[in-house]
Amino acid sequence: MPYRPPSAPDFSVYACDLLPGCGNVPLEEETETEVAIIGGGLLGVSTALHLAQSGVACALLEKATLGAGASGRNGGQLVPGLARWKAKDIQQTFPADEARWLWSFAAMETMGLLTSLMEQYRIDAEYRPGHLTAAVHPGHLRALGQESAARAALGDDSTRLIDARECGRYINASGYHGALLDTLGGQIQPLKLLYGLWQGYQALGGRTYEHTPALSIEPERRGYMITTPSGRLLARKAVVLAVHADTPTLLPAHRAVTLPLYTYLALTTPIPEGSHSLLPGGLAVYDTRVQIDYYRAYGEDRLLFGGLGTGRRMGNDAAARRIERRLRSVFPQCPQLRAALCWSGRFDITRSGMPVCTRSAGSSPLYAVHGWNGHGVGQSVRIGKAISDDVLGKNHDFTRLTRFRHSDFPLSFLPDSWLAGGGLAWSSAINALNPQKMNSF
Repeated sequence: MPYRPPSAPDFSVYACDLLPGCGNVPLEEETETEVAIIGGGLLGVSTALHLAQSGVACALLEKATLGAGASGRNGGQLVPGLARWKAKDIQQTFPADEARWLWSFAAMETMGLLTSLMEQYRIDAEYRPGHLTAAVHPGHLRALGQESAARAALGDDSTRLIDARECGRYINASGYHGALLDTLGGQIQPLKLLYGLWQGYQALGGRTYEHTPALSIEPERRGYMITTPSGRLLARKAVVLAVHADTPTLLPAHRAVTLPLYTYLALTTPIPEGSHSLLPGGLAVYDTRVQIDYYRAYGEDRLLFGGLGTGRRMGNDAAARRIERRLRSVFPQCPQLRAALCWSGRFDITRSGMPVCTRSAGSSPLYAVHGWNGHGVGQSVRIGKAISDDVLGKNHDFTRLTRFRHSDFPLSFLPDSWLAGGGLAWSSAINALNPQKMNSF
């Protein structure tokens, strides 16, 4: 396996596994299409695929290469729910029917769609069901139990609370007081998923242009004109902006609604006794710290271990050292574990914890979704289908998602890194004062 050294910040292990990539050429002409999708991540590719399935002409623009952003850099964990909104939040906020619909959309429908697409397009994305949320404080078990009860009330019976002893059957670590076992969630190789969906889109005649950043999107009588460095694209029917944390670049009014952060992952050096010795259950894990640790087995003898959160991008060598400290804290029996490959990625959060879904008025709308709060792997595929359904007039799922209200971050005129640092410090201080309450940033 061609692993890159920690000094290669732009390569995740997924990209190393799948070199040389898709090889699409840039847009170098003036052309047109029915729907233009800007952003070659899971949201953009899912939207394009579902539209192409219904015979809609699409053009997919990606500023770098497919999956170069968050879709190809994340931890590969499939977590039911919509961004940071858990079942309890949804149950307490919305009327019963709306709450049940939203949880079904973000959990059961999301996971069902993923498995259906993988079967339909024969995508081997190393999918494995099952997930653990591990409690780092005994008080967090109460919140996890309430979450399990809320999910059951919303029609989802896929979770149960397990104690520390049973937790040890899944994680060979002594620092957890129990966990929420979730059979609906799971893990996946996200770039293999993305490439598989894209190959389905390509087989249906969809066009893709890599190394093609959108410089501007201008409405005109026939739709929207998108200007790129070497060409122009007219979208007659709709534009889908699927660039996540880069959304404010093209829609400046969205800047204050989300806040970008950086997260970091490492592929460990080989574990002498195999990854099964640390994760005997083979399930993906994230914990209940303010800045969570998240990890899973990768291959037979390594872990993918991620965490941290910073407003400024940390160098990979520094990130590797911090991840190694976390590794030794979680698995002190393996002091020799090191980061063989480390990379980082940018994601964005919202104050509400919900993603921002917008659609402009008019017969040729502009759709935009961002603010996944670090939980977008599965949900971006499902919302891509919702956008497609909206363009085709099949249902009102996306309209329902646009109704959630979002508030701006205060002091948004300050640099993002200052706001992120202040928010992280505040969350950590609140947690220190009240450690039994489960919080996340």
